[in-house]
Amino acid sequence: MYEVCNSAPNLKQPIAVSDGNYTYRAYGLTITSHIELPELTPSTGAPDLHIKIESVPHSPLAQQAPDGFIQAAAGQTLLLLGEYVGANLLVRNGNEILVEMTQPEKVEEIRLAILGFGLTALLFQRGYLVLHGNAIQTVGGAIAVCGQQRAGKSTLTTALYKRGFNIIADDLAAVDLWSAVPVVMPGFPRLKLWKDTLEYFDEPIDSLQPIQPSVEKYNFPLNGSFHCRPEPLNALYILKKSDTDRPRIRHLTGIEKFWAICSQIRSYKPEHLPHGDRWLLQSCSSLAEKIRVAYIERPINGNSIDAVANLVTQDLVPQDLDSQEMVTEELAVVTNSSVKSSRQHVSYELN
Repeated sequence: MYEVCNSAPNLKQPIAVSDGNYTYRAYGLTITSHIELPELTPSTGAPDLHIKIESVPHSPLAQQAPDGFIQAAAGQTLLLLGEYVGANLLVRNGNEILVEMTQPEKVEEIRLAILGFGLTALLFQRGYLVLHGNAIQTVGGAIAVCGQQRAGKSTLTTALYKRGFNIIADDLAAVDLWSAVPVVMPGFPRLKLWKDTLEYFDEPIDSLQPIQPSVEKYNFPLNGSFHCRPEPLNALYILKKSDTDRPRIRHLTGIEKFWAICSQIRSYKPEHLPHGDRWLLQSCSSLAEKIRVAYIERPINGNSIDAVANLVTQDLVPQDLDSQEMVTEELAVVTNSSVKSSRQHVSYELN
């Protein structure tokens, strides 16, 4: 049974900054923030996460972070983003994001950095495995849709939304591995969609708010189609463009399945993860043992998204899990391998 949240955020109003607190709910957390975050669902209650405008103590290691990111210390992640988005972020102890606004006029970009970079670091600190993709509710549980930038993640998610599926999370799929069954947490009641995707699905753009002024990508509110409860994660689909003449689906097993999950982690670099490489390998191994994973290849040219959506909906029919059995001995070898080996195989991106 689907359960939806009907609260629709107001994404057309200017972003406000206040000495007081706005209160929201996302990823199972009650969030108080000095910066208005209209993408999130308004809420009440005792906060699990505080987002504060405050000076950030720069780590002595800052000079060693030419890419703008650094793991400052245990339980702390320093994100030096002032040059790029107008703020530096210090994420610490899984319950606090400090925002040092170096360019306050860039409040739109700063807000996006908090909801992307900041929340990613915080969710990792709280022990979630964060996939770079969307989560969608189906009758049999949740699925995640991942892939490289412009592979079609949001377009496929929109196609499934148009077919009556509800959305659990967009861009950040946080997976809780503490229970016997992996669970994906509900994120924001909106999708971020490019102009061409909205035009393909005949959605008017005039009423939508760009995610930032110079980008033709828009906040698309889900209204009554946001699923606001945690759901068991049953499958991961990874989109890839290739020279194929039509969309194809290929289920993965063994070591290929394991590395496919590793490649979809929403992160910076392995050394920036708060729990280390070994935790990452063990988490990906645990997830690989419990869900189905498949590559979906789609043609480089032409629009094949409806055919891809058909493949996914057909694949949601219960499968013979015996034919997709995990090679646990092979995974055990990988999980115990060296950190050096893991860095040779896994490519981490943040798009």
